Amino acid sequence: MPDPTRPADLGRVTTYPLAQRSNKVRIDEFARPVNASSSLGDFLDGLPDILAVKTLRELAAAIVQAREADKPVVAALGAHVIKVGLAPVLIRMLEEKTISAIAMNGAGAIHDWEIAAIGATAEDVARVLHRHASLLARAHDLSIPVTVHVAIGSDIVHQHPAADGAAIGAATFTDFRKLVTIVSTLSGGVWLNVGSAVQLPEVFLKALSIAENLGHEVSGFATANLDMIRHYRTDENVLRRPTLGKGVSFGLTGHHEINIPLLAAAVGLERARRESQR
Repeated sequence: MPDPTRPADLGRVTTYPLAQRSNKVRIDEFARPVNASSSLGDFLDGLPDILAVKTLRELAAAIVQAREADKPVVAALGAHVIKVGLAPVLIRMLEEKTISAIAMNGAGAIHDWEIAAIGATAEDVARVLHRHASLLARAHDLSIPVTVHVAIGSDIVHQHPAADGAAIGAATFTDFRKLVTIVSTLSGGVWLNVGSAVQLPEVFLKALSIAENLGHEVSGFATANLDMIRHYRTDENVLRRPTLGKGVSFGLTGHHEINIPLLAAAVGLERARRESQR
């Protein structure tokens, strides 16, 4: 039985000159190698202006623009961000007024306290404190608001016989209401979700909903999610739903210990570039 499927006649395909084709990548966007003696700015400028690097630069520009306009940049931090040693980088961002508020989960606060109390070794707590490495302590020094959002039963301290569920619940509920106040001013600002896959994305979406319910118009802001992998709630509750029709979003996937220092450096470079153009 003959095959009824006839091969397509490719001789009838319409073609056009290669020079007329619209291209997504240009050679001027390629990476430029740097030398060992090159500066950090040279390194950042030499990155290819493609995909994640373009996102990094656009996010850095959004952060700088927000702070220049005195709009908030809120960092919502998962515990792993503290655990991998990024407190010094985040503290510098507080001191440079890049970050204007912090939200973290209970485990993040615990990691921060342990760093402040005993550092990286089993030192005598009464003799040596590591307050300089504490994100919470430095935020307090700089009068930068920090809210802690605890899921009772999820943190190691909840196993202690002295744990007071009523006190923990009351404190985290107060912090949630404070976060509503912070989120109500987010227009023109940036919300950074870093390393929290479930808890802080849910808290953010609820806080935003209440802020709008209370009559605050929250629009024209940017959100960003920085994590090692993508998750449903971060995609929906951070990147898509909050900014739908009223903002922009950025997603950077990768290790915190690489992406956060890169973002901090990119913000510094963008700020210096803008100052040199004034």
